[in-house]
Amino acid sequence: MAYLDHNHSHKRLAGVTGVALVHIVLALGLTAGLAINYVKEDAPPTPVATFIPVPLPSPTETPEPTERAEDPIVPPTAPVRPVNLNDPPPLPPVPDDLPGDVTTPSGGTVIELPPPTLPLQPSGPPLVAPRGPVPANGPAGWVTTNDYPRIALTREYEGTVRYQVEVGANGRVQLCQVVASSGHDLLDREACEKIERRARFRPATDRYGEQVPGTYRGSVSWQIPD
Repeated sequence: MAYLDHNHSHKRLAGVTGVALVHIVLALGLTAGLAINYVKEDAPPTPVATFIPVPLPSPTETPEPTERAEDPIVPPTAPVRPVNLNDPPPLPPVPDDLPGDVTTPSGGTVIELPPPTLPLQPSGPPLVAPRGPVPANGPAGWVTTNDYPRIALTREYEGTVRYQVEVGANGRVQLCQVVASSGHDLLDREACEKIERRARFRPATDRYGEQVPGTYRGSVSWQIPD
């Protein structure tokens, strides 16, 4: 029983001692905390607007207008006469010491011009009038009553054929064409056929006398013989 009480007294002592230590520690901490000086940083100064006067530029003085010099007086001139391209060019000045000059009473000079020269004649043969082809063996014998087609005689075809032939430089007929029909193709064809075969010409000539192609026109009258 006494042992139990002894142990119990030791535990109580230990508990009281612990509580005392806790209080001591707290007291020391509180004392240390009060001893720490708290330094608070100063707040930044509030900017203050400062008014700095700026000198204004002085007004520039307007220069007084100077007197303008008077414009020079330009004498009037005559207007330039427009050039007319159709006017003849001006004659060159005439010297006074030309031979053969005649002085007039008024003091002017009359120049004796040489006589005009005639144009030179072109060399070569003289020019002649152009001429068309000329029949050399007709035309009366180119188409005769003996050439009357038998069918045309039976049907009593009659009429006048007007034709045109192209004659070469050699005098031969190159082509025969009917200009105005007789009214019957049979008579038209027969007339051109006989002319192309029988007609001969003296060729046409130009103004130099050279033989050239030409044309010839004529007519053939078909009439039934009595």
